[in-house]
Amino acid sequence: MRNKPSLVSALLLLACILGLRTSVSAQTSTSNQPPDVAALIRKLADADEVERGSIMEQLEQIKDPDVLVPPALVVLDKVDPRDAWKLLDILARFTDSVKPEPLIRLARRSDPPPPTLEPQLIAMGDRARAPLVKAIDDACVTWKPEPPISNSKTDDEDTDSQNQAARSQNFLNWASRALADMGSAGLNDLLQMLRGHRACQQNAAQFALTQYALGVAPTLDPRVVHGLSDALAAADPSVQKAAVAVVETMIGFGRATLSPEIIKSLFAILKTHPDPEARRAAFDLLRHASGDIPKKAAEIASHDTDYNIQNSAIEFIEDLPNPN
Repeated sequence: MRNKPSLVSALLLLACILGLRTSVSAQTSTSNQPPDVAALIRKLADADEVERGSIMEQLEQIKDPDVLVPPALVVLDKVDPRDAWKLLDILARFTDSVKPEPLIRLARRSDPPPPTLEPQLIAMGDRARAPLVKAIDDACVTWKPEPPISNSKTDDEDTDSQNQAARSQNFLNWASRALADMGSAGLNDLLQMLRGHRACQQNAAQFALTQYALGVAPTLDPRVVHGLSDALAAADPSVQKAAVAVVETMIGFGRATLSPEIIKSLFAILKTHPDPEARRAAFDLLRHASGDIPKKAAEIASHDTDYNIQNSAIEFIEDLPNPN
């Protein structure tokens, strides 16, 4: 009879040990399970700063791009562009595993695009160039020049149309500027667009090349200067007009000099171009040339059909030093 309590106690102790081991085993099994990455990324998009830090700590433990990149790209296509930077922080770790198209789609529906978006595309190198050019072509399908700003009251439909035109233009400016930042290959893409016959592409290329000419690089790529010189001599007046606008900035800010080829093309534009703005730009450039070139240009411009050009040329001639 004395052995019964001891037996009962032993059985109870054994049961407790087994239960404890089962509990520990269950906890260990649960803790070893991988996190639901897709759920974490969806949660990240709406997370505040504190919650974002906790989620990022978990995601940063994952080193496999095949685990992180696909769900991040799925959410990127749906996220509010204002929150997209949170996902871009994830994708920035895996540049080689990210295709450029989802990033460009984000840029098209953002105004403005997240600031880290262009650097990530540039880091992709040449494989981002063709998708950017295609995105510009796609955006140009519905592109219309921005209407002039009016102080008069407009209805909601006109306002929406103006907003859409502005958003489209902002994207084109962003995409073309990204091409310019991709080095010689991207600049060559822009020169090809400038020499094309579509106003939208010319507009985008003119903007980006002008920004490039205003950039911080000490010297311009010689191929750009040569390409613009060729564009000035093009048969298409729209190509000439776009090129002379870029050259005006390039020369005006001292980024290049007037070569004999450029001077020859500027005289041709001054004499025959149908657009007075192109003729004005050509005259302004020739006025800053050396020797007797400014005087010759002024004599031609003094007979221009545009009163402003004609008047400017006459004043220039009158202000020339008297040879006597």
